[in-house]
Amino acid sequence: MISLPDPETSVMRTILLILLLTGPFQSLKSQELIGPMKRILAYRSPVHQKIEALGSQPLSAHAYSRPYSRTHNARIFQECRDTYLCTQTSLPVQLISFTGKRIEDQIVSLSWETAHESNNHGFEIERSTDGNTFYKIGFVPGKMETNTTYTYLDRQAGSRLTYYRLHQLDIGGTSTRSGVVAVPAVANPVTIAAVPNPGAQKSGHLEISGLDDSTFELAVYNAMGQLLYQNKDMQLTQQNRIPLKIFPRLAPGFYLVKIRSDDQVISSGFLIRD
Repeated sequence: MISLPDPETSVMRTILLILLLTGPFQSLKSQELIGPMKRILAYRSPVHQKIEALGSQPLSAHAYSRPYSRTHNARIFQECRDTYLCTQTSLPVQLISFTGKRIEDQIVSLSWETAHESNNHGFEIERSTDGNTFYKIGFVPGKMETNTTYTYLDRQAGSRLTYYRLHQLDIGGTSTRSGVVAVPAVANPVTIAAVPNPGAQKSGHLEISGLDDSTFELAVYNAMGQLLYQNKDMQLTQQNRIPLKIFPRLAPGFYLVKIRSDDQVISSGFLIRD
């Protein structure tokens, strides 16, 4: 007895052949079919299901954004604001502090600290009076150590508002700059000058202006830096003058007078002639 093929099976095979010969699967998907045809068209392989699921979703943000770059740049910006060295590359120096303080009327002390150094050639110190244009005023070699503190004295800082920054130099030739530190101007600049200069001790005097305190400290040094005279309770006359004749005899030569009042230290040089 000859068995005949199941009619439904034959139909399914015919439909599969049509799918292979007539083109894309989607062209038949839109037709309203019933029976075996409908069951075949309803089938989705795991690959088709994954592709269709991805195609139906909106583009996610991470497909085109770079969150690492944004986070990295934000960290660098924060470091620059906090006076860290500003760069987007791996730093040879990890700078953790940078400060400036006026210790005398014309002198500013700068200090900075590093937590780590690698291939650090050193630091150029840059100064500006407007916060925009900076000039190199000194250099401090790198120590290539951890938890290192550096200091630098600017003896020609002037009494006005002054800005500073560090220019860190790598041994390999790359460099980066720190944030800017502003050192305030002297609130009430004090000046001192010998009149006349040069002059004679018996007739000359010191003229002082801008001093608010009634008493102050005064000291006189010779050219070798030896202390010749000191008075911690000096008082000005009504003319704001101090006669040179109150000091011990001053031989002809150069001398330095220094005044200390509150947080200000002012110094000036003068010459004594015969």
